[in-house]
This record gives sequence, C-alpha cells and structure tokens, in this order.
Amino acid sequence: MFPSKFSPNALSQERGSASTDQNFLKTLQCPIPGIMNDKVTVCSTLCEEKSPPTDCGHGAWTYLGAAFTLETIIWSFTSTKHIFASSVATSCMHVFWSQGVGYGIGGAALYHPALSFLPEWFSARRGLANGVIFAGTGLGGLIFPFLINTLLGKFGVKETLQIISCVMAVMMGICVILIRPRILKVSNRSISVIEGPFGTLKGATCTSKNSLTGFARQIRWPFAIYLLSNTIQAIGYYIPNLYLPSASNSSSYRCGAIISRIVVGILSDHYSPHLIGAVTSLAGGASTLLLWGGLGNRGYIPLLTYSFLFGCTSGAWTSLFFGVVRVWLRSPHLTMTTYGIISLTRGLGNIIAGPISSKLISITIPRTEIRTGFDVDSYSKVIWFSGFGLIGTFILELILWILQ
Repeated sequence: MFPSKFSPNALSQERGSASTDQNFLKTLQCPIPGIMNDKVTVCSTLCEEKSPPTDCGHGAWTYLGAAFTLETIIWSFTSTKHIFASSVATSCMHVFWSQGVGYGIGGAALYHPALSFLPEWFSARRGLANGVIFAGTGLGGLIFPFLINTLLGKFGVKETLQIISCVMAVMMGICVILIRPRILKVSNRSISVIEGPFGTLKGATCTSKNSLTGFARQIRWPFAIYLLSNTIQAIGYYIPNLYLPSASNSSSYRCGAIISRIVVGILSDHYSPHLIGAVTSLAGGASTLLLWGGLGNRGYIPLLTYSFLFGCTSGAWTSLFFGVVRVWLRSPHLTMTTYGIISLTRGLGNIIAGPISSKLISITIPRTEIRTGFDVDSYSKVIWFSGFGLIGTFILELILWILQ
C-alpha cells in the first residue's frame, strides 16, 4: 500500500525479492531473545506459592489481552520510530532502512521477550493462549489496511505515517506496562540438572551458551524432521500471500486465519500438534491445487473461497508452536530457546520463498488456451510448487505423529 504512494520508478520491484530484506532481519533475531530469557529462567529459584494462578485470574487474562494487542500492532504496522522515518523517505533505500531494517529489529526485539511470559501464565490452556495471541496478526491485517487507506486519502502519506507512529507509541507503551512475569521472586542460583526428552543435561550454569548447548544436546532426528517440516511449510505458505494481491483476497484470508488460529490453539491443548499440522497442511495443499490451480480462472468467487480456506488451514500453523515445544521438550528452561529456533527455521522458509517464487514466475511457458488457473500467466509453476510443498509437509507431520 505505502510503496504505491512513493515514486513508482524508484520503488518498483518484484514481490518475491522485495519481501526478503524484512524477513531476513526478523529471522536472524528469532533465537536471541529466547536464549536471553532462558538464561534468566535457569538462574532463578521460583516462588510458586506466592505467584498468581495459571490459566485463569486477572493477571493471566491481562497478559493475554496485552500480548494480543502487541501482536496486532507489531505485525500490522512497522516499528514506531521507523514508521516516522519512512514518512520522509524519498528513495527506495530510505524505505529499505526504515520499514525493512527498522521493522526487523524493532519488531523481533519487542515481540519475543513479550511472548516469553506465555509459558508462565498458561499451562493447561497454553495452546488457547498461543492461538489468541497469533489471531491478532489476522485481525490487524483485516482492519488496518482499510483504516490506513482512509487516513491516506484524508491526510496524505507523511501525516498518516506520523499519526500511526504516535498511536503505536502510546499503545505499545501501555502493553509493555501490562505484560509482566507471573513469577516475581528470583535468586541467583543455578540449576544443576535439566531433564530433556533424550537424556539429562547436568551441570547447567547461568550462561546463554548453556541454552544453546542444552538445545543442541536434545536435538535428535525426530525434532530435526520437524524443523525441516516447518521450513517447507513456510515456503509453501508464503507464496500465496505474495501472489494473491487483491484486498478482497487478503481480507478473506485474514478472516479464515483469525478463526483457525484460535480453534487450532484450543485443539492443540487436547490433541497432537503433529496430527493437527498434518491435517491442516493436507487441506491447504489440496485447496491450493484444486481451487487456485483448478478453478483460479473462473472468476473471483473461487479465489475468495480459496483465500478463506487457505487461511483456515495453513494460516493456523504458528498456533502449534508451543504444542510442539511441549511434545519434544520436558524441561521448561529451554522453552524459549526452542521456540526461537523454530521461529528461525520458519523465517528461513519465508526468505527462501521470495527468490524461488520470483525465479519460477519469470520462467516463460508457451501460451495455451486458459482452461484452469494453471494456465493464467506464469502462475502454474508457483501453484504446483506451493501445493506440493504443503503436501510434503503433511507427509513429514504424519511421520512425526507416528513417532510421537
């Protein structure tokens, strides 16, 4: 939306390539806040008897509401001061440094530490909390584009971005105040033994190095399969978001994602996250091939239906992250390190999807009669790649469910 308001000649570039800078910076930072948080957790003796209850009460719901709001703001807009900087941008590089570099640094640095308190506040309902928080992304993506369009028409680019910057600063400040740890009393003792699903890690000390060491010692091929599955799913998931550009398709997708992230989060508290991941990946891959590929040339209704179904299936993947951590990690002291590594591999998938899809769509194919969505322009290779990527994720998740 914003690039169209700047100079078209200065900012025009392929969608796949344009998305890489922002995803790259966010991806590099994913494990860092998790490692730092696990360092604090390992060094703490926790006073559970004096702490608020988990899964209920004023403290838990206050945290959930604040984290939901923060999620909505961060992934719907860019970081506050960098939005302000982009309001005076006059070239493509200005936008790169403000909404690309600034977004990656500001968003990841604020988002992951806030999310690190979720395992403290929610235990039995952790999947529900995970789904509710991530539903904020869908809600923000559904509402804010229309709000921004209205502001752009009334105030112009510079004033709109400055208004957004001020509103974000106030709202994020309130959220940061409300997001607090459940366990307040800590001491500087170290944990000598950490139990993991593949053995015992002895002699843990209060260093960030031990978070990575503990994670590395717990890595076995089942979890490595999940990291591969997570990366492949990200590649297949990201492509439709790049090449279904209309506002109607995006809104339809967001509506499906809001519903599915909450529902899948609730289900992950009761069923295997790998079984849920297998079912949603199969449904997402099938809908990509049948609706986008098979019926994509037959008007707007099939594409709207596909966008909604894709949001209902593949859009809920991130709601399973804490469920996966719970399956493969018995010790709570490496929760956020593991979560950060999962986020890292998903970010790598997002980065890879851009150049691959740009290369695929640039391949010219002989013109034929347009009978299906595969025959529209050069989208056939992209559709096949995305659909079979999600089906490959289904196979890997099915294997993990059997192993689990």
